[in-house]
Amino acid sequence: MNLTTSLKAAVVSAFMFGAVGAANAAVVVDQSNIAVAPSGGSIIYQIFGKPINTNPIGTVPNFIEAQGIQFVTAGISGVLAAIDLQLSRFNPQNSVGGFEVVIANNVTFDNAGVVQSGNILGSAFANLSSLAAGQGGIVNFDLSAQNISFNAGEQFVIAVRNPSGFQGVFGWATGTSTDAPGVPFNVANFSPIDYAGGNAYRGTAPLNAPDISFKSHADFGFRTYVNSVPEPATWAMMIVGFGLVGGSMRRRHTLTVKFA
Repeated sequence: MNLTTSLKAAVVSAFMFGAVGAANAAVVVDQSNIAVAPSGGSIIYQIFGKPINTNPIGTVPNFIEAQGIQFVTAGISGVLAAIDLQLSRFNPQNSVGGFEVVIANNVTFDNAGVVQSGNILGSAFANLSSLAAGQGGIVNFDLSAQNISFNAGEQFVIAVRNPSGFQGVFGWATGTSTDAPGVPFNVANFSPIDYAGGNAYRGTAPLNAPDISFKSHADFGFRTYVNSVPEPATWAMMIVGFGLVGGSMRRRHTLTVKFA
């Protein structure tokens, strides 16, 4: 193999490597904070939701936590394709309508814990009726059509809220317990799921309150999926590969005519 042939082989290899890398840019798991119950133990859920009964605001059934917020730090640059939430619902009949998840950034609080600012980037709905009553599971929210993108290291918020059409009581996973499922909660046996990339907050005002204050909380169960963007070096390799391969092909097809 001569030098020219070796160079062409190297160029083609580099080009193909770059092309394959770009073609394989697909949806991948970025951040994951899913609770796994210990052997014989259970997953513990923070209760949220809107009761179907219409007791007056301020009575006990309406003091269920109104909203939950989880701060997340992107680990991969790309477009947010979907999120999973680790949820549970309670009783067969108490979850109707679309359940909403909101993605936002630049969320700030005042000293009282009331949200002061934030940019809503998109939202998605899912129905919790697929969850067996009293049992937990993973609920997927598709965000692929909303073009929400983050760079690695940027922080954003996953928030749950109660749209007007949703009624029900649900839980968002927040830790595990060595107690068996169905055993009354014992805080001594509770282990929170700790997420290093951001903190969680829970709303502590009655539902329909004009200003819901938030207090810090153990982190919630979630997983994010990202449609990753090829690295700049990969694009550069592809461009150079196209140019060199194109030049090689152009020289190969040059016709030289010699006259006797």
